[in-house]
Amino acid sequence: MMRSRVFRGSTTHVRIEPARHAFTYRLRWLGIDLDEPQDLDRRMIGFGYDRRRPVSVRDRDYGGPGPGTMRDRVHALLRAGGVDPDPLRITLMTMPRIMGYVFNPVNFYVARDARGSVRALLAEVRNTFGEMHHYVGTPEGDPRPGEPCRFRFEKTFYVSPFIEVQGTYLVGIRCTDDEFSASISLEQEGRTMFTATMDGAGREPRAGSACLLFLAMPWSVVSVMTKIQWHALRLRFGRGLRTVVKPRPEGPGTVPASTSSVWYWIRDRFVRYASRPPKESRKSAPDSTKSP
Repeated sequence: MMRSRVFRGSTTHVRIEPARHAFTYRLRWLGIDLDEPQDLDRRMIGFGYDRRRPVSVRDRDYGGPGPGTMRDRVHALLRAGGVDPDPLRITLMTMPRIMGYVFNPVNFYVARDARGSVRALLAEVRNTFGEMHHYVGTPEGDPRPGEPCRFRFEKTFYVSPFIEVQGTYLVGIRCTDDEFSASISLEQEGRTMFTATMDGAGREPRAGSACLLFLAMPWSVVSVMTKIQWHALRLRFGRGLRTVVKPRPEGPGTVPASTSSVWYWIRDRFVRYASRPPKESRKSAPDSTKSP
């Protein structure tokens, strides 16, 4: 019996500050036991591990740069964060590539012990500039198998152009073989700026599971990026919010964009343009070139 699962569920994003905005959409994803990607390749028709198929996962998409497989790099990241991964079973919660394309705002690597208790979490966060950051932590308290647990991470990575790089992420995780739920909230100076939830039920992969993913997921894959861009435009031009210019990715745990693209260039120009003050403010500024 495989430990990997195909999940079906939904995700909700709620921006509370500086302006309230929310959306929900249905989602399908894979819960991949890091010891089983090759088994998934053999079992699911149309699925490929590190090779071209309609539905696929590739080592280079996970764990950041470095030698070895994604399992090797994830183990190295956990060790660097003070977690011994050897006795733990690690499950990657991710959307696979569909016809070669995917964008995962966050991948969760959930590490559980032999009883099924969550012992560590690696959150792999991406922004729309091609950059990646890894947060590694252990849960508060001593969670039992199947019980929800909570993690705290200090925000050190630029994600939303409307929120400063500061504050604390509160992350809740509940993970069993057949159910997964996650919640994220960002706290800044005692205020909740943003919340997101993800929950769903999983089933064991079958021969035709990849075909079902291929038929069901194109909208999910496209809608992630589409909704991010659409809501950014609405916040800037509909609500009049100015953006925060992206700093250079220099913090520990941050991986710069591995490639450049026209898309990243357009995104950067949009953020810089949207961060400028209104014309009225610029006109009212004193002109130092004129004598009093």
